[in-house]
Amino acid sequence: MVPKVSVVIPFYNGVEWLCEAVQSVLEQTYTNLEVIVVNDGSPENVDQFLQKYENKVLYFKKENGGPASARNYGIDKATGDYIALLDSDDVWLPQKTELQISFMKNNNIMWSHTGFSFWWPETGELKTPNIKYNFGDIRKLECVSFKMSTPSVIIDSRVFQEHPELRFPVDMRYGQDTGFFKILCNYYPVGLLNKVLMHVRIRGANANGRALVRFKVNSHLKLMYKTLMKDRFPKPTVVYMIILSIYDIDYKIVNIARKLLRNKEENLEIFAKFLWVLPWVIEKIYSKYLLWGKQREIKNEMLFYSE
Repeated sequence: MVPKVSVVIPFYNGVEWLCEAVQSVLEQTYTNLEVIVVNDGSPENVDQFLQKYENKVLYFKKENGGPASARNYGIDKATGDYIALLDSDDVWLPQKTELQISFMKNNNIMWSHTGFSFWWPETGELKTPNIKYNFGDIRKLECVSFKMSTPSVIIDSRVFQEHPELRFPVDMRYGQDTGFFKILCNYYPVGLLNKVLMHVRIRGANANGRALVRFKVNSHLKLMYKTLMKDRFPKPTVVYMIILSIYDIDYKIVNIARKLLRNKEENLEIFAKFLWVLPWVIEKIYSKYLLWGKQREIKNEMLFYSE
């Protein structure tokens, strides 16, 4: 029997992109799919989307609570053997589900991700990051040198049955997927199908490149390690906690500066980028060290890797 795959798509804005995302799922070579679209209180008119796709998707609308709450809502509604994550502005390539499910089934992998390309649709430009070391036991690597695109991830539904407490952290508007993966990688090693099978749409300024966002995300992560994860998982490395502490201090300094600069975001971002230099340099050096260690251990984890 072909396993059912539930595809969870949170949506807030860009209904024309949502159509592209859903269409990329419907064009998969894998056919046993359940497409779940969660409208997270969007103010946009979705009548045309519903006219076209209402009979092809399970559509839910809820009050706005952020992407984490929308993903959690979709996971709770899912009935598939596997749960696939997709953002409403990204697209899958046709063979993604078929190849990824086959990879996971053949190797009894509980969760996996694939290669991806950053995509500038206006020009057709594609840029593919190197993620070849991001598989197996990633608990250390995930801290500072881990590249994973959320819409490339598929999770065996047994994960949520065995750990019903596992959900995306709703208090994190940015980086909620990072927070979730940091928890998940402590339960299971991750598989990597190192083949580009999806495109991440680049539109406007990338949040990961904004210092203000990075400070806020890492401040939340530090709190998460102190509370949610402290009794359940191994203690993070000293270096990583130092990096998070620097980000946390920078975040506090930025909030003080915000009052002095009267919320002028442009000036505040420039100031934040100046503060970003120190933790960024430490991250880069530490990530090189972790990658060197990963290369030495990689032979023991090849079960979780395929091209």
